Order: sequence, then C-alpha cells, then structure tokens
Amino acid sequence: MERLLARAFTFILGAAALGWGTLTLPIFASETQMASTSDHIIHGHLYASSVLDHELSAARSSNAALCRPSALRDTAMLRFSLVENALADGIRTRLDQRLAELRQSTQELFSCDPTGSFFWLVYYWTNLNIDGFRPDLLKFLRMSYQQGPNEGWIATKRSRLALAIFAELPPDLARRATDEFVGIVRSGFIEDAAAILTGPGWPFRVELLAQLDTVGLAERERLALSLRDSGHESSIPGVVLPRKSFY
Repeated sequence: MERLLARAFTFILGAAALGWGTLTLPIFASETQMASTSDHIIHGHLYASSVLDHELSAARSSNAALCRPSALRDTAMLRFSLVENALADGIRTRLDQRLAELRQSTQELFSCDPTGSFFWLVYYWTNLNIDGFRPDLLKFLRMSYQQGPNEGWIATKRSRLALAIFAELPPDLARRATDEFVGIVRSGFIEDAAAILTGPGWPFRVELLAQLDTVGLAERERLALSLRDSGHESSIPGVVLPRKSFY
C-alpha cells in the first residue's frame, strides 16, 4: 500500500511539473524574445510596428497582476517604440491610441516598481503629448532626476525635454537641467551636447555655457569646435579657437 501511494505521489508530481512547464514555457519564451527586443530598442534599433505588436500579443501574461518588473519594463519599452513609430507615421488617431497604451503600461510598471528613471521620463513625455504642458507634470520629470541623476543615455534624452521648457522650470529643476548639460559635456558626449545646445538649449546658451568653467579644457574646446563647424559659434569660458584657414 505504501509503495502504491509513493508511486501515485511521484506520478502526480511529475504530471504537475509537466503541466506547469507546458503552461509557462511559451510565456517565458515570448518574454525572453521581448527582453531581447527591448534591449535592442535601447541601443537604437528600429522595429516595424507589426513586429512589436506580435511580440506584445505573444507575451499574453498578466504581468501587472504578477508584479514582474522585468516583463513590465520590456512591455513599456516596446510600447514606447510603437509611439515613436506612430509619430513617424503622422497618423493622429493611431498616435493617440499608442500614447494611451503607453501611459497605461507605465502606470502598471510603477504600481509594481516605481524606481525606473527612464520610464518616469517616458511618463512625463507621454502625458505631455496627451494633455499638453501643465506645471503638475513636472513632478514626473523630477522623479526621473531623483531615480537616475547620472545615467548618460537617459541624460541626453532628458536634457532635450528639460531645456525645451527651461523657462518654466522651478529653481530646483532648472539647476538639475543645467548640471545635467554640464555633465554631458564633461562625460565627452560632445555631439549630443552640441545638438542639445543648438536645439532646445539655444535660447539659454549664455547661461548654460557659463557653467562650463568646471569642465576640462579639452572637452570645452571640442564643444567650441563642434559649434563653429555647425555655424553656431558662441563664447565658452577659457576657450580661444584659432582663426579658420581659408587656404
């Protein structure tokens, strides 16, 4: 009798393990694929919307209920890429749908893990696109700074958004935005710094460039050369460039 019970118990365990594997393996496989796609998006890879939609559909697990931060982050990253595609397509109704889906996705992520600097920035940007600028949205930008003040790949994106509304920023965020621009130059991201400065930062270039006196001379000179080459010469502390040769 004991042997029979032992065999029955072993059979039940084996069947349960097999059933669990059958149910979860497709989910784990799809999430692994989605994680790979998410990583590629971070590194600048572009995907067709049909590919992203297919991967999101294949995941089909209740990530929010299970509180699996990695899966929720990957879902939000794919939805962010879908919004970028919709922006490029220029179809307003599709963009509105994608923005709403992205906002919901980031909310689900925050209910499980509210520590992602990049996604607080995404949440700020998403609400900005849906509702337009409102001062109360700045709390999301502030959360992004608090959660990840020194992450270079985020800083170059955040700096553009912050400087685009620099005149509207309260003193603490204005200081953050200025320090972030200085940090981008100090870290040697000169092309990014030049693009930011000649884009949203241009109306505030005097204030921004005045803060570069704490940055190494080599980085200041590289920035000055980049600005001159693009036709945007401006005074940078301690930098005197040689005259251009026309021969």
